Amino acid sequence: MKPVVNIESSGLRCDWDWRRYSRLPCICAFLWAALVSSLSLFQPPAPRQLTEAGNWPAAQFKALWNRGEIVVLVRHVERCDHSSAVCLNAADGITARAKNVAVHLGGHFKTLGLDNADIFASPLTRTAQTATFMFNSKVTKHDWLYRCKKHLLKDVAQHKQVRRNLILITHSECIEQLEQELHVPHNQVPGYGAALFLSYDTENGPTALGVVNASDWPEFLTRLNRDGPRATLVSKSISGGYRPATR
Repeated sequence: MKPVVNIESSGLRCDWDWRRYSRLPCICAFLWAALVSSLSLFQPPAPRQLTEAGNWPAAQFKALWNRGEIVVLVRHVERCDHSSAVCLNAADGITARAKNVAVHLGGHFKTLGLDNADIFASPLTRTAQTATFMFNSKVTKHDWLYRCKKHLLKDVAQHKQVRRNLILITHSECIEQLEQELHVPHNQVPGYGAALFLSYDTENGPTALGVVNASDWPEFLTRLNRDGPRATLVSKSISGGYRPATR
């Protein structure tokens, strides 16, 4: 006979078979785990580190870049007002030591090829300085690259030209905003000089490819060209032909 618990109160009697419910917590825990697991199947993966083995097909990336189907969001280099390092000049700009980081970042993008790229920057001092030292020239400034709440994806779509890559020098909160609009989970703030790469299909919209940190570019470029001479990056020239990218 199953044991029962008798509860008598105010003349009322209640017989409760407690063994019938003894497994209820386990069942609830199992159902909750199954629900969380099923929801994760429909959640887009977090941006990958493009320098990690197996995270990206080099040939596909090169083809996208050469066709002008890439959007890159680059966070400015080290800001002076958040550092104890010496400022380059303006207190709201970058640090003196970050100047060379920006110069090297620009050199890496030149290796990819800039003939088919449009470059925009946030007008704030730290992003404007980063862009200037990256590309050794004045870059077009846009307010939407720091006023980016809730509409950044729309602004990117308006400025992305067909068959031209788009390089955007912006802020960590704007990179996170774009990840949010793409429903891409993120668990850490992008580092100084980090670049988030998106493939951009005019029919299907943007897709997050992954992240390259400022210090990982040499490895990234080495892996891109590991396939040999036939895999060497080329960039589309203004005249419409193709030529080897600037090294």
